[in-house]
Amino acid sequence: MIKLQNEKVTIRISEGIMFVVGTDEIINKHTAQSVVNYRLTVSKGELYPILSDLRMVKKITKEAQDFFSTKQASEDAKAVGVLVKSALQSAIANFFLKINKPLVPVKLFTHEEIAIKWLKQFVNQDVKV
Repeated sequence: MIKLQNEKVTIRISEGIMFVVGTDEIINKHTAQSVVNYRLTVSKGELYPILSDLRMVKKITKEAQDFFSTKQASEDAKAVGVLVKSALQSAIANFFLKINKPLVPVKLFTHEEIAIKWLKQFVNQDVKV
């Protein structure tokens, strides 16, 4: 298992899945770019299914949402499982996904085990955005 962190995010890679856990309660565009750039540095061009843990996040700005829907933000991602704390967060995120069509498969979860199970199907797939 690989585990790295900086001031904005902790990233670990286990069983072919990249786990990304942010440390900020508010994600603005600068934070979003910082997290994605660090993830890309860690991935070194290798494709991963990604579990993005947003359970600690209270707000994602519109500018950050727009950035997350770009090709740059999807680089090196096979699929993204988004872990949220509540059904309300899930409903809000689903609304965002309907407006900003993701470039890779994205699914929301409230249980980490179920998210990991879904992401495992992408571990050996050869996909590129």
